[in-house]
Amino acid sequence: MRPAVWTRSNTAALAAMLVAAALAGWSWNRARLLDPTPEAAAVHARPSIGIPPRVTIRSERLDEAVAQDPFRADRRPAPLRFAMPGDAPPPPAAPAGGPPPRPPLALVATSVLSAGKGFAMLAVGDQPPRMVRVGDTLGGVRLRDVGRGKVTVVYRGSVIVLEMRGPGGSAP
Repeated sequence: MRPAVWTRSNTAALAAMLVAAALAGWSWNRARLLDPTPEAAAVHARPSIGIPPRVTIRSERLDEAVAQDPFRADRRPAPLRFAMPGDAPPPPAAPAGGPPPRPPLALVATSVLSAGKGFAMLAVGDQPPRMVRVGDTLGGVRLRDVGRGKVTVVYRGSVIVLEMRGPGGSAP
């Protein structure tokens, strides 16, 4: 058997291995030692950005709110929508006495798909018809449901059923 001979490449490999082992040991030593943390800055009890102090709720007001049962099933929405100070005023409500306003569009075609999906071809004014899917909005009108030859839309808070007109302008 031939004796092992140290060649230049063997010596270089051994030197690289020793350097790698030394770097690994140094890294492990640095990782296990924690640097001292700097002292935290003093926290002010009240920030200077103008946030008001927290208001505590008196127990009488809390009991009053719980007594009104805000999660009851028969609860109705408030007659006026809540608006934050600085928000734009809500649009004027439609008069309650008359029929709901008619949207300025015509039903051209419908396509009923499974699972309550579908789409309709609607024309707004004298513009060409556009395809509208259930849930989409066109000209302030949201398509709610598609049926055979008719659609249900929501326009200015009112639910309106539009039916397709036949060739002579009459409903089929």
